[in-house]
Order: sequence, then structure tokens, then C-alpha cells
Amino acid sequence: MNRKQMTKTILGILLLACSLVSSISIAPESPEWGFFGHKRINRLAVLTLPPQMMAFFKPHIDYLTDHAVDPDMRRYASKHEGPRHFIDLDNYGPPFDSLPRSRTEAMQYFTEIWVVKNSGDTVLFLSGKNTLASAFRDDYKRYFNRQVLPRFYKDVETLDTDSLSAFALTHGLPGDFKSAFFSDRMSLHGVLPWNLQRMQRDLTEAFRRKDANRILRLSADMGHYIGDAHVPLHTTSNYNGQKTGQHGIHGFWESRIPELFADENYDYFVGKPEYIANTTEWFWNTVFDSHSMVDSVLSIELALRQTFPADRQMCPDMRLGRAVVAPCREFSAAYSAALNNMVERRMRAAIHAVSSAWYTAWVDAGQPEILHYLRTRAAERGLTGRFLREGLRLPAALAARFLGQAKIFVGLLEDLPDPDNRVTDRDGRICITYHTPPEALERRRLFRRLIARAFRGNRVLFLSDRPEPNLGHPCGTLRMGRTAAEGVTDGFGLVHGAGNLWVADASVFPTSMGVNPSLTIAALALRTADRIEREMR
Repeated sequence: MNRKQMTKTILGILLLACSLVSSISIAPESPEWGFFGHKRINRLAVLTLPPQMMAFFKPHIDYLTDHAVDPDMRRYASKHEGPRHFIDLDNYGPPFDSLPRSRTEAMQYFTEIWVVKNSGDTVLFLSGKNTLASAFRDDYKRYFNRQVLPRFYKDVETLDTDSLSAFALTHGLPGDFKSAFFSDRMSLHGVLPWNLQRMQRDLTEAFRRKDANRILRLSADMGHYIGDAHVPLHTTSNYNGQKTGQHGIHGFWESRIPELFADENYDYFVGKPEYIANTTEWFWNTVFDSHSMVDSVLSIELALRQTFPADRQMCPDMRLGRAVVAPCREFSAAYSAALNNMVERRMRAAIHAVSSAWYTAWVDAGQPEILHYLRTRAAERGLTGRFLREGLRLPAALAARFLGQAKIFVGLLEDLPDPDNRVTDRDGRICITYHTPPEALERRRLFRRLIARAFRGNRVLFLSDRPEPNLGHPCGTLRMGRTAAEGVTDGFGLVHGAGNLWVADASVFPTSMGVNPSLTIAALALRTADRIEREMR
């Protein structure tokens, strides 16, 4: 081999080695619970909801699952998104007694107002921390709420100089400035629990307005942020172990471990959602609980790395279609066991918290089914109009408070045949003649007594004293009968005396059943089709 051939051979080996090295990468840091965790939390939260909410949420479970990761996508599009996912509590304490719990109070407390003086110097004019402790605290709050708060998170940080000058002159402050702006210091260390307060308020309002699209979008987003609040590393400035030489522990704890073991070993049964009377306190307790686990998350992993065989800690694996180097399965299992299954416990808590937050928003909105009932009754009496519809929110909210976690039940009774109830043709118009026979009224009284007895010990309120005919499932008018004197068709839907005219829908029902007739209609149609087939042989 000559020198030129040897150079080509060595170059080829080097290129091959480079391609092999470049084809394997260190597992990237995964955002929060990773796509797997966030999607699983939202999906399982839906399955814990009560039937009244399940009727809306279950058909949209795929949307809530797929869009559970939308907030992570927005981190690359908005500078305001990132801080919503964490709070570095170690920058505030412990203790945390002086940390404002309310979102608005925190914005007032951490915001700084700067001015550019006529001389050209830029100086700090007002600091929320100092101003809120001053004699004009209440006036500052009013000024802040009117002039500063509406500009938050809108990329407009300039302030109206006339309003600020008026405030300054009122309180004896210097007013020689030509422009002013505010600086958001709250977002520097994250706003997670404060953001959850805003999300809870917005979701409750969406339920009040019965805005389906907004309910789904906010529910998906809120599930993500609540999931973040249950991750210990989202409550510390050492979020990825960068301060302790443990780079990558973020993805190890919240992505690698659940992806390996969640569907194999985790118990996803978390019980029914709970109503949260004070969501602000609840959100803060959640992040405080997570923060209390930070030391264990870091120290246990650090100790394990000192004792676990080094050549069995990181292994090649496939992630999202490419080769990566990630914590080995055996090492991950050892870390999870040393944490006493902390990841599973926090994931279970997150599932229950997400469903509880959704449920609480629904209850606080007046349980929209109560509002829907009141609006329906008003419409039946010809009482319509936007003013009335919106005005019914107050009695609906009062009813929800009085009845607590109330449920509205509808009692459906089978309507037996009555020769006096008729559908007739009057001059080309269909007319219905209907009255409730004494026999049905007696059955209704018995039914109400049984309901009251079944719910003994609970607060029961009957919402109507009179029967309410339900025209939701029209049936009859061509009822079955053994002879033409008893009905229009026989038991298989053949019209008496017609020979080859068959009926296969709800019109042949001899009674109304009292339940959804869809399956019975399908069964009768199949039965009639079989009879027709036999007749045609």
C-alpha cells in the first residue's frame, strides 16, 4: 500500500468513526414529565370525572391528551411562557412567610417602575416591595391595577407619563421625567403557582359561559402546569443538577423513569376528584410539597452514582427514532426504588389534582347543568332574551352553593297506551292530543317516594310538582297488535291487511319505554328483516 492509499484508508476510518459517534447522542433534556407523562396524566384525569362532566370530556379525551404538551411548544414562541412552568423557591426562602400568595399581590410586590429623567438618566422610581410598605400603599395598588396590570404579558412595558406624574405629585414625589416603563421581576424565578391561579379563574369563567373550545384548551393547558407543579425539580434553581454536577437528572427523574416503568408497574387508580375550597392555598401547598423532596431527589441520585457500577449507569437506547445514551434500565430501577417510588406517587397525585382542578372550576361555575335547567324552564314559559339568560347565573350560583355538589336527576316513566291520546290530521296540520292518565300520576307519586327513600340522608329537592311530557323520543302511532282492532301492524311490523307493507321503526312501539329507544329500534329492524327474508323464500 503506497502512501496515497494509506492516507485514503486512514481518512475513511476517521470518517466512519465520526459517523458512528455522531449517530449516538446523549439523551436530550426532556421538558417536564416528557410527552409521555403529560399526555398520560391528562388522559387518566378524564377517566376520574363524574358522569355529568364525563359526558363532555370523554368524547374529547384524545384532544386533551394530544394537547397536553402545547405549553412546551409555546416556550419557543413566547418569552412569557417559560416562567409559567416553574418557581425557584430556594430564591425566596425558607421561610416563605413573606412570599405573596395572591397573583395580583405578587405582581404589585415584584414590579419595579423606572423613569427616564429630563437629564437623560434612567433611575428606579418605585419599587413594589418598598411602596407596599409605605403610607400611600392603597393608592399605589389602585394606580398599579389601572395603569400597569393591563400591560403585563403584552410586550408593552412603557407607561403613561401623565398618569404617573399625577400620582407622583399627589404624594410629593419628583415628577421631572420624560418617559417611564415597568420591569417585571416576578418572572425571573418562575410564576408557576401564580399562573395556576389565573388558569383556574379562566377555566371557571369558560364553564360559566359554556364555551366548549375554551374549556378544552384551558383544561389541556392546566393539566400540563399542574403536572409541572408536582415535579420537585420545578421548584428549585438547581433544576437540572447543574449546581451539583448532576447534569441530566431532570430528564432522568421525570421522563426516563416513568417511560420505563409507568405502564408496567404504576397504580393509576386515584379515586374521584375532590372539590377544592381554596385553590390558591392548594396550589401553593402543592409546590411546597414538591420542594420538600428536592434534597432527596438530588442526594439519593448522587449517592447511587458513587456505589452503582459505572459501566452500568448509561446505556445506548432508541428515543424518538434515534440512538441516544440514557440511564440504563437497571440503574433507573435502582434509583426509583431508592426514592421509595416517589415518581409514581407524584404522578398519581398529579392525575388526581388535575381532575380536582377541573371539577372545582365546574362546581364554582354554578355546575352548568343547574344553569342549563333554569334556562330551559324559562324558555318553556316564553321567557327569553340575553339579559334574562345572563341574569339566571345568580340563582344558579346560589343553588350550587346551597345544594353543594348537587346532581340533577331526571325520572323517566314508561308511558302506557291510552286511547284518548292521539295524533291526528286537522286540515293538513299534525295535532297531538295528550293528557296524563290517573294511572301514570299514581306511578309518579310512588316513584318520587322511592327516590326520596333511596337518597335518605342527603338533601333532596324536587324541582317540579307536575309531570313534564318528554318529546325527545317520539314513538307509537302505528302500534303493534295481534289484530287490526288492537294495532296497525302485527308483532313483526307487517301492516294488517296489506300483505307486503312492513314498518321497522319506533312507530310500532306499543309503549314509550321510558329510555333511549335506539337499540330496541335496531333490534326490531333486524327481527323484521329476518321475517321478510323468510317470507320471500
